[in-house]
Amino acid sequence: MLEQLSFRRRIIIAFVALILIPSILLSIFAQLRAMGAMRSAVTKSAVDAMRLVTKEAEARLSSILSANERVFLDSRLLSALNADSSIYPITQQMEDLEYLRAFIRSAEESNRDIYRIRLFVPPGRVYSNERINFLSLDGASDAGWFPILNSQRTHVQLVQGQVYPDHEEPVDIVSFGRSITVMERFGDTVGIVTADVLVQTLEDLIARALVGGTGAVSLQADDGTVFASVSRLDAEPPDRWSPTESNPDDPIVLGSRNWIRLQSDVGPFDVTVEATIPLQSWIAPIAGWRVEVLLAVVLVTLGAIWLAFRITRYDVSRIEVLSRAMNSTEDSVPVQIEVQGDDEIASLYREFNALVERLRGALEAEFRSGQEAKSAELLALQSQINPHFLYNTLDMLKWNAAQGNTSEIEATIDLLSAFYRRSLRAGEPIVTVGDELEHVETYARIQNLRFDNAIQLGIYIPQWAREARIVRITLQPLVENSIIHGILERQDRSGSIALTARRINGDVEITVRDDGIGMSEEKAKTILNTPVRSDGSGFGVHNVDARLRLTFGESYGLSYTASAGEGTTARVLLPG
Repeated sequence: MLEQLSFRRRIIIAFVALILIPSILLSIFAQLRAMGAMRSAVTKSAVDAMRLVTKEAEARLSSILSANERVFLDSRLLSALNADSSIYPITQQMEDLEYLRAFIRSAEESNRDIYRIRLFVPPGRVYSNERINFLSLDGASDAGWFPILNSQRTHVQLVQGQVYPDHEEPVDIVSFGRSITVMERFGDTVGIVTADVLVQTLEDLIARALVGGTGAVSLQADDGTVFASVSRLDAEPPDRWSPTESNPDDPIVLGSRNWIRLQSDVGPFDVTVEATIPLQSWIAPIAGWRVEVLLAVVLVTLGAIWLAFRITRYDVSRIEVLSRAMNSTEDSVPVQIEVQGDDEIASLYREFNALVERLRGALEAEFRSGQEAKSAELLALQSQINPHFLYNTLDMLKWNAAQGNTSEIEATIDLLSAFYRRSLRAGEPIVTVGDELEHVETYARIQNLRFDNAIQLGIYIPQWAREARIVRITLQPLVENSIIHGILERQDRSGSIALTARRINGDVEITVRDDGIGMSEEKAKTILNTPVRSDGSGFGVHNVDARLRLTFGESYGLSYTASAGEGTTARVLLPG
């Protein structure tokens, strides 16, 4: 599909794939990280707020407890409550009333959290119906909290209550109550002291645990009794919670998707502050930025594509010039290209110009001399000016230039330059086998860049054979035939080529063996006798065989063996 698109469109697709997609993924990752960081920050703030609320609640409840204990331990109060009603004169009772009223009022004023201190006294006292600070013990015995206090005679107990006879409307309170007993009367309750706190006071205290002012918080007993609660939720919290890692000294933190729940015990009072805080209100703004972030990414990506296109346009146009010049070799001798710059592409221009100059010189020499040796040399040069091979390599260079793969472009150009430098080396028709093998390795590396390392080249030539003399550009056309007509014709388009050497009666035999599709044995025996087809097929092997026989004599040259489906073997016989 990509092959059917224009080169410029492929550049756009490549940049979209290489820039836009990673940018989107990066923005999503950054957003998730920001949401996680926000979640952690809100959780830390909630833990800090809960810690402060817990400490303040413990201090303020302890202060209320102290006020209750102050009244409970007053000796005159104990004496008044223990007095026998039959011998407790009214005058004494009135004096005790004035003292206790002033004493209780002082205790109330000493603590701003206490709404009222109440004293439940035996019904025989003249002040038992005062109904503000003094109430009858008989009336308290029917209240729901009386059994709780009566069963916990040794310490203060938190209870709920709405008993205020002097108020027209019930008042929501939480009482710190304690029963007063007389051991001489077998532990009978002779009075109850309560320090009453408005529920609103407790709600104002625990509401400070709500980070950002949203969520729900409650002050409750271990048995589930809720003394005060504040709810500022727009949605119901989840039913299932999972514990999270936290410091043992910090409140317990539970998590559930976009919610957190914190629990903290308040000192010795057997009560717990529990807060449920939604994180959605904090995270939602970050999630809302997604469209803006993606739009910014798209705009930046388009700008990057435009900028990259402008930057690469110059180099791509230079490669296109060279490609057009190479295409012209199929119809006529190409003209030289003006060299601009001193980079890898300029080096390729110079190599191409040298190739054109060599081709022109060879054509002129063939025209002038007509000698068979010069003609064979010219044909060898022409066989190396393979427009399809070079065009495909240049197309690969353009694609890498569009993707910005400068290292791969540099490597390809270096290999291509080395390849044509060896092909066009002047004045050396005979070279060593070692030099020819280096030429083969360069060619194979270029083809592997094109075909994704599909060719495995193995050279097993000992040093003595590498020192043998051979006609230049002999082995490379054989390797090229193995790749084009053997390996690339396989279904998986991959295979291996092995080059070996051995001595035969003092001569040297170089073998090029591949595992391509092969051919019939009859075709292998007649391949050198088959005329070259109009499309050029078979030209390379005829050219190699002719130059070997022309240089070393008719006893030397090229031979083939093969087997259909198993590969082909070319043998080059050289003088020792």
